[in-house]
Amino acid sequence: MKKSLIVVLLLLGGISVKCQTDWPLVWDFDGSLQDRGGRSTFHSLREVKFAQSEGRHTLRVTPDDSFSLNEDPSYRMKPGFKFALKVKLHRPNRQGNSTLLSKGYNWDTGGFFLRVDPPDEGGKLSLFTNFDGSPEPRVSSSKAFSFGQWHDVEGGWDGEHVWLSVDGAMSKVTKKGAPIVNFSPLKIGTFDGELDYLAFGGDSTIVDVLAGKQFQDADGKDAKMSYTDALKARSYLNNEPDLQLAPGLRIGCTVRFDQLPTGENTILAKDREYLLRYDFYKGRGYFRIYIFLAGSWEPSVSIQHDAEIGKDYRIVAAWDGYSSHIQVNGMAEIKAKRGFSEPTSSRLTIGSFPGTLRDLTIENPKYPLPMLEELSIQDLFPRAGQTVTITGELKNYGRPLQDCVVVASSLRGSTVEPKTMVIGDLTGDKPVALSWKVRADQAKSERIFFQIRSGERGIGRFNKVVPFAPEKDLDRSSVAWNPVVKATKTYYVDGIEGDNQRDGLTPNTAWRDFTNINGKTLQAGERLLIRRGSVINQELILSANGEPDNYAEIAAYGIGARPTIRRNRHINDRCALITNPEYLVIRDLIVCNAGKGLNVEYVRKIGHGLLIENCLAHHIEGIYRFNSHGIPEWRDQRGAPHGSSGGITITGSRPCDATIRDCETYQCSVGWRASGERIYLDRIYCHDNFAHNTSPHPVLSDAHNSMLVNCIFEAAGWNASAGTMGIMLGNNNSLIIRNCHFTDMRDSGSGDAGGIDFECGGEANLIHQCTFKNNAGAAIEVLGLISPQAKNVEIAECRFAGNNYSKKLGPSEIFVWGNSTDRNVLCSNGLIRDNGYVLHPGVSFFVNNAKPTIKDWTLQNNRQFDDFEQLDKAMPFNNPPMPNAGDEIWTTKRKVALAGTVEDDGRPAKTTLSCAWEQLEGPGNVAFDEPTKAATTATFPSIGDYRLMLKADDGQLWRSSRTAIHILPEGATVAKAWSFARNLDKEGWTDHDLGTVKEIFKAARPIESTFANPVNLVCGDYYVIAIKDSKDARILSPDNLDVKANAMTIKFQNMTNSKQMRLEITDDGTSWTSVEFDVKPHDLDDSTYRVNLPQTSTIRQMRLNFSDGKTPVTGTCRIDYIWLGIWN
Repeated sequence: MKKSLIVVLLLLGGISVKCQTDWPLVWDFDGSLQDRGGRSTFHSLREVKFAQSEGRHTLRVTPDDSFSLNEDPSYRMKPGFKFALKVKLHRPNRQGNSTLLSKGYNWDTGGFFLRVDPPDEGGKLSLFTNFDGSPEPRVSSSKAFSFGQWHDVEGGWDGEHVWLSVDGAMSKVTKKGAPIVNFSPLKIGTFDGELDYLAFGGDSTIVDVLAGKQFQDADGKDAKMSYTDALKARSYLNNEPDLQLAPGLRIGCTVRFDQLPTGENTILAKDREYLLRYDFYKGRGYFRIYIFLAGSWEPSVSIQHDAEIGKDYRIVAAWDGYSSHIQVNGMAEIKAKRGFSEPTSSRLTIGSFPGTLRDLTIENPKYPLPMLEELSIQDLFPRAGQTVTITGELKNYGRPLQDCVVVASSLRGSTVEPKTMVIGDLTGDKPVALSWKVRADQAKSERIFFQIRSGERGIGRFNKVVPFAPEKDLDRSSVAWNPVVKATKTYYVDGIEGDNQRDGLTPNTAWRDFTNINGKTLQAGERLLIRRGSVINQELILSANGEPDNYAEIAAYGIGARPTIRRNRHINDRCALITNPEYLVIRDLIVCNAGKGLNVEYVRKIGHGLLIENCLAHHIEGIYRFNSHGIPEWRDQRGAPHGSSGGITITGSRPCDATIRDCETYQCSVGWRASGERIYLDRIYCHDNFAHNTSPHPVLSDAHNSMLVNCIFEAAGWNASAGTMGIMLGNNNSLIIRNCHFTDMRDSGSGDAGGIDFECGGEANLIHQCTFKNNAGAAIEVLGLISPQAKNVEIAECRFAGNNYSKKLGPSEIFVWGNSTDRNVLCSNGLIRDNGYVLHPGVSFFVNNAKPTIKDWTLQNNRQFDDFEQLDKAMPFNNPPMPNAGDEIWTTKRKVALAGTVEDDGRPAKTTLSCAWEQLEGPGNVAFDEPTKAATTATFPSIGDYRLMLKADDGQLWRSSRTAIHILPEGATVAKAWSFARNLDKEGWTDHDLGTVKEIFKAARPIESTFANPVNLVCGDYYVIAIKDSKDARILSPDNLDVKANAMTIKFQNMTNSKQMRLEITDDGTSWTSVEFDVKPHDLDDSTYRVNLPQTSTIRQMRLNFSDGKTPVTGTCRIDYIWLGIWN
């Protein structure tokens, strides 16, 4: 999600006195994170590691590390700012850039960051500084950064130029700007390497309003405050204007406790203005800063710290006019807090807490703080050719401004009027209402900039995105559009009979795998064709440079199952990475068993013309938040570099005109993910994603002028620490979601568990004629927890039936979140009209917790029904067909009757229902007698396991159903089988003594922390069992089987260290017979084992022990099936 850009130039005032030393802060990292002077110590959540390298004492930094330091005048962006460091990077980060230093986020004014640019940007070391909302232009080293060697680096800003020196080679760029206060902490990392030293220099002086003032002794007398009647004051200063709350207030101090505090402990207070306190309750301690605005101290911002006697707590507490900040020994938190400060005559009081306060400073420059707020588009869904109105309110939270004007401009050429508005004097008395007219002749997401000027000086800059949808809705369905491929050259890969020593240019001379094609760029008309039936365990790495009238292509040839890129079920595996393609078709592929599936990524490049169709992604699992998966063999692994997590993904700088259609994803952490301009998503069946701990939702973000139509989200998410939904939407503009179904989100204990999540941002989103049914949570949520909510949302002619049965948010069908006091976050609005709904008992249709006003959300003509049958009759939208491929079959016959069925409602009226069988897996090609009939027969060429799919398609929506046919050798008879084909159904089996426990993984920001629950569930056709250091891990069958057998057969992947397992059986429930059998440890695929019993006997119950009873086992077993029977 993106942070809204609000740029306010906070001009530093006061008298500057030059420091006596050029480097007031220096860290040697000789076994300590403390600087030479002993006043500044970096904080780390992880264990700190130091090293000795070539005679140097160094700080070891890994990509998992982040070191933070309180805000300090020594590294503020003022003329003369400079830094120096000596660093060695061992290797590039696998994911993201190698960032050495940073202060604030990329778009935060007054911040900077020092990083190694990605290879496509030259791989140089670059320093970015931000004075006006943009970190560009950067200054870069003269040559690419060298890994594995030490570098001396210096950089800074002299007021005219940003400069950077690497090993004595100087670079500089012209960059002027006003010095800007940024209260963010300084951070080291993330990178993989070592830091020898770090130093900051320049002007580190401050204007301390306490300088020369003497606190008076209060003798511990009680002082009455608005928040307490009995504050025991230690000392005080009488009120002065310099002490009164204003934007830019910064308190710095050091606190040491002499005894453990209890209850509320005031450190510093100016009643009804600001309050620094240590609170201890429910066994935990918190440093808090309260800012008093609009008659309230809340919300405060706090950092959890359990007090220790004799320890120094260095504290920075600040208010910049729109957020409260607190930092304690490098830990930092921020919370929105905006409003007008009211001066009072109250004293500045130091409380009698059980400790000492020293090094107290207060900076209070009283900046002007003009803010352009409530920027709103007065049209729900603007289209090209229309003139739209933007309204807003100009407020000044700081000192008065004279000669104010607001200058408006557009980024992409749209007309905006008026260009200049003369405001005159701007005080804090009342807001000034403003409005503009904007028109675009073409569909685009336009950005309008508003600069506030006072005389010749720029004071603040704001912006608003105005999306203009096309006059006619986008249509890239297979009926309306198909790209042209005029073959010029074809490369063939045959995973069955190919040979990499051949030329790969004909089916008879096909290559075996991707070795000879990886790294190439397909040109216009060039094709890579993969033989059907091939199963290839190798990542495909390609690019493409097709043309609008002649696409490149990746597809299949031959007969049989779609070619499959099947990896080793490891989180670091990926199936395909397609980088920067232009005009490319990818069709008829299966990708599975990896951490990342089919990734299309645009790296610093706008890409055009992508079509992905008829592709299936399954078992793409594990990547969510770091280590959240609960799979032991994936511990501390971050996944393949580049691309994104998901079965099918289109991501990067700016994909344009990309289409995904007629694709399917199941058993994925993220079924699919897409972003870009003019994205078209049609007939995607995303279902049954039960990856435990790591299956939140599909994602559509930063999409503009895009369509999501005729898609089904059926149990599209399952379990994740931050919640699950059918889909998460983030910052999408001019998005239409039409005729989609969001159903069957189960309650796993995770939050949300509903249909559509408007996570943050975006404008002009239309949800039209969609169905929300039987979801555990709300059908639609409008969130925006820390970022602005979506605006101008229209929910029209949709069906809601029985959602939020677990009484989650609301509880309601449509829920608007409201736990914030920041109206720039709680800014959603929309129209909810002409919908039908069936309510679960105790659930409302609409709940708005965002302190609604009459202009926020409008409800029109929504109607309640008693049941879905009534609703369906009144709103007869298309319900997707329901195929059933039937139960799994074990047989020795080669010709098998398939008893598939299909149910349908006969809609849409002008289309014909069709169905088709397809082979997904198996040792040979299956022949279907009548593949377009649900009930048919199929011939199997050999002994083995075959997975089949029955697809039912009504011309608009489609679903699939899977089954498996197991062809056994002659003489084998199955008495009892467990297929584990139904999600969350262990078929009576139970698991014991697995050794796994819930793990908590804390992040620097609590909102990014996560956890991993033990993994022991049936999902995606497997019984998945994670084991940790256990000699007794086992599963136990149902009791009273009463099965006569002489063998047990099990097919599973043993991704553990176990070399021998034990099968135990009993015929009476008291005495057990044990049979040991050897297994392949750390197996990369499924293997089948037949365990012969001592004799044919009647089995009441059995248990499978994953260890020999002596060796602790760690890893994961994925059981496809177990059956008992007779082998003759």
